[in-house]
Amino acid sequence: MAPSPRWRIGLLSLLLAFLSLLVTRTALGESRPQHQAGMRLLALLGVVFAVLMGMRSLAAVLGLVDSSVSNSLVNTGSVLASGMALIGGVVGLVLVLSGDLMALLQHQREHDSLTDLLNRVGLRQWIGAQAPQQALALGMVDLDHFKQINDRHGHSVGDQVIQHLALMLHASESPVCRSARLGGEEFVVIALGQNADAALRHRLEQLRAQFARSGPLPGSTLSAGLASGTVATFEATLRQADSALYRAKAGGRNRLESI
Repeated sequence: MAPSPRWRIGLLSLLLAFLSLLVTRTALGESRPQHQAGMRLLALLGVVFAVLMGMRSLAAVLGLVDSSVSNSLVNTGSVLASGMALIGGVVGLVLVLSGDLMALLQHQREHDSLTDLLNRVGLRQWIGAQAPQQALALGMVDLDHFKQINDRHGHSVGDQVIQHLALMLHASESPVCRSARLGGEEFVVIALGQNADAALRHRLEQLRAQFARSGPLPGSTLSAGLASGTVATFEATLRQADSALYRAKAGGRNRLESI
């Protein structure tokens, strides 16, 4: 019930060593690049602290330490290690929080705030990361009579309609298929691969039909224009899809046209 001071010191030091090793293991398992610098520092100091606490526990068992305040090499090292761990922990935490902040800023720079789809910047960065010779299909999507929706139902309902379409576009994304909001009620869907044209055509027709019978305003429609090319001809393909979209609008809306 009341062990001698050296046993209390030994048990407490052993517990601190164990906890430090757990912290080290967690820190070394961090895979997010923006957090790795802070976590590596925490892991290093965790190892140092665990070793010193282990030595202190062993010294207490051997009777070399009988007080936590005695002037001994082990106690002095423990105090220094504790100070290093505290300072390192604060620095590591600052680095981790900085990584979170940088990741948040990067996400906000590349994504649309209303829909969380890629914006123009994010879309071009994603395209720039692909092989230039990679084949792609590109669909331009635009909500029909969106100004009338805002005028009749208000901008909040208009935002809900945009968000509903964005959720449908999110659901069809994959590593080789991404969607972006270019602005207003205009969206783009890009699919990579040799057979992407037929697959994207089918997906856009599904999207058009599903959108018309769901969402905040069932009966709302969309038009789409489809074009194909390569990553290297992305800008030209985007213009072609926009021309196809214009034809869909001129042809009566609620339809898909292709180049």
